[in-house]
Order: sequence, then structure tokens, then C-alpha cells
Amino acid sequence: MSDGVSAVTVSAPRRSSDGAQSVLSADINIGGQKHEIYYRVSGWPVASGAEAFLAAALLPAMKVGSPLHLDGPISARLLEHLPTFQSIMHTWFRDFKQVPIEAAPALPPPEPQPAGVACFFSGGVDSFYSALKHRDEITHLIFVHGFDISLSKRKLRQKVSTALRQAAAELGKSLVEVETNIHPFMDAYGDWDFHMHGTALASVALALTGFRKAYIASAHSYDRLVPLGAHPLTTPLWSTEQTEIVFDGCEAKHWEKLEKICNEAAVQHWLRVCWLNPGGVYNCKSCNKCLLTRAFIRAAGKHEQFRSFAPLLDLNELTRVASDEQMRGSLGRLLEHTQVYHSDSDVTKTIAALMAASTEPKAAAEAAPAKMDEVQNGRLKHRVAELEVELAKITGSRSWQMTAPLRSGARLARRWRPHS
Repeated sequence: MSDGVSAVTVSAPRRSSDGAQSVLSADINIGGQKHEIYYRVSGWPVASGAEAFLAAALLPAMKVGSPLHLDGPISARLLEHLPTFQSIMHTWFRDFKQVPIEAAPALPPPEPQPAGVACFFSGGVDSFYSALKHRDEITHLIFVHGFDISLSKRKLRQKVSTALRQAAAELGKSLVEVETNIHPFMDAYGDWDFHMHGTALASVALALTGFRKAYIASAHSYDRLVPLGAHPLTTPLWSTEQTEIVFDGCEAKHWEKLEKICNEAAVQHWLRVCWLNPGGVYNCKSCNKCLLTRAFIRAAGKHEQFRSFAPLLDLNELTRVASDEQMRGSLGRLLEHTQVYHSDSDVTKTIAALMAASTEPKAAAEAAPAKMDEVQNGRLKHRVAELEVELAKITGSRSWQMTAPLRSGARLARRWRPHS
């Protein structure tokens, strides 16, 4: 263990069973506090290595600037990639310092290699898109309890779990459900969406055994990529000799994805976009995300098929989205999409009118300084012209001409006046 700085330590992982569930757990000690981290899995075996806990502990260790020590061997391929991962994250987010990792490399895995292929699945547009894109290859879908839905929201978790099991069945896949408490632990050392989310998903993939590949769906297309913990540069670096972690879907924008998958029955039945879920509903239908999705559905003429987003959107509801400054970018991107795919729809015309109205005050405000300058310049030119006329009157007068010798003499006297 390194000297001088208290290390973040990870105990040897423990495997156990809890009824029909397999449990993988370990203790992470950081800042003098012990955190028991667990992964409780239904329908699939857990791994035996410590790689999952390495993924859970590395960013917190980087945030506090402490070495990371693990009791137990770690994939040699993963250890080889982590200096690059740390370098990228430190370049993006300076609060995360590069730290030494103290762990023994694991022996090469025995043959044969795992045969399963998984895709993380929340029921959203991105995960549905990746699941359908790789439908012939994927054998299982993975839903994580404790990520976008808190572990404490048991009724909502049950409702979503039931829906996603039916969605997986309609796609001809098995659903693996994982419950984990890594979200509150990791979130204490950085922003979940900006820093932790991608590594947390990789951690879950590494907690499972038997998958040769795991797809993680991207929320952003290539033209909108920014430094994030879930990113095509960093997420694949968590791959091991047994499991390839693939960051997928950057080639398509959000509405392009929905356009490609909206004819699939499972999407129409079980698409989930709402993260507010007031009262534990599956989709609230009234938050900005739900309203934008309902606008797309109406533009595409699919409102009768998407039963979870009924009834038909009242276009007046989009006024609320347009009035939200943070959402106008999303509304504008939806407009760009509908102008290409549904150019004559009432939705496209409504959004175009709302966007034009929302930009008029801004345009007027931007034009005001230029208009003021124009007015002031006009007034100045008019005053200069008035003064030129007055000057011409003075210099052309008889008195001016008669006093010219006196002015000339005064100038000559000033020139020869002795300096004091």
C-alpha cells in the first residue's frame, strides 16, 4: 500500500444467495467510512472478481485523491486500460486526480468464453433503439433498480419491472434485473449524470458473468458529444478479457431513433420517457419530456398505437414547453426532425410558430442597441450640419472680414510672447 496518503480500500468480494437472487458484495472504505456495496441479481449468476467494485470505487478515489487498493485479482486487460481512463477523466474534470491502483492482475480466463450478449434496458428511446438494432445478437436485457428509480420507490419499481418484463418478452428476450446501492455511494463524490453514470453501468456489467458483450446505449449523437462519464472514449475502457463493453447508438439523434423504432409493437406498448413519475405513474404525459414525445407521436400519426401516451396531444400544451428556456433547444431539435419527416403536420406548424414567437423578443432586444446608435448618429449629423451653417454665417459676415487684421496681429503677438 502507498505511504503518506490513506488509501481507498476494497475488500475481497463475497458471493451469496438470497432466495432466487444471487448477491455479490464487498466493503469499500473511503475517508474513514465503510460502505457495503452490493449487486442483487434475479435470473443470472454474479461474477467472482472484484472488477465491479473497482469501477464503483475508482472515481470516488480520484475525487479524494487517494490510492485505490483492492484485495483480489483484477482483469489484466482492464488494469492496462485504466491509466488512459484516468487521464481522460482528469483532462475533462480537473477535480478528479489520477491515482495509483494497487491490485494483482488476474490469470487469463479459462475456455470457453461466455456466449450471452446483453443490452442495458430502461424502456427509453435510447435503450429500445440499441436493443432493436442488435436484436439478432442480443440474448438478454438488463434493467438496474436504483439508477433512474430510487430503491425506496418500491411501487414504481414494481410497475416498471412488470412493464419491462413484458417488453422483453415481446422482443423475444429475457430480462435480467439487478438491484444495487452504488448510486448514492458514487453520487456523493460527483455528479451522477456528468461523472458517474457510465462507470456505474460498467460496474453492473462487470458484476455479472456469462456475457461476452454488453451494450450501453448512448443518450447523445456524435454531433452533441461533450465530456461525460458515459462516453465512447471512456466506457469501452472497462472491457475485460471476458466481457466487451460497447457504447452504442451515437450515429443517430434522439428523434431519428424514435422514428426508426416507432412501428415496433413493444415500443408502442412500453416506451418510458418520464423521470418525474408523480404518484408512481409510468408516464405522467404532462412533463416536458412526455409532452415532446406526445408531439412526435402526433406528428407521426401514431397516437392510437402508443397507448401509454394517450390521449391525443392538445397542441396548446406545447406553449408550456416553448416558455421553458431550457427546453427550447429540445423543441427546436424536434422541429428540425418533423420538418424533414412530417413537414405538413399540424405539430410542425405549431412548433414553428412557437419558436418564431419565442425568438421575437430576443431579436428585438438585440436590435434595440443598433437602433439607438442609428438614432443618435442621425441626431449628431443633424447638429453638425446646423453648426456648419452657423459658422458659414459668421465667417461670411462684414464684421468678421473687418476684424481680420486684428486677429492676425493677436496671433503674431502670442507667437513672440516670452515663455515664463
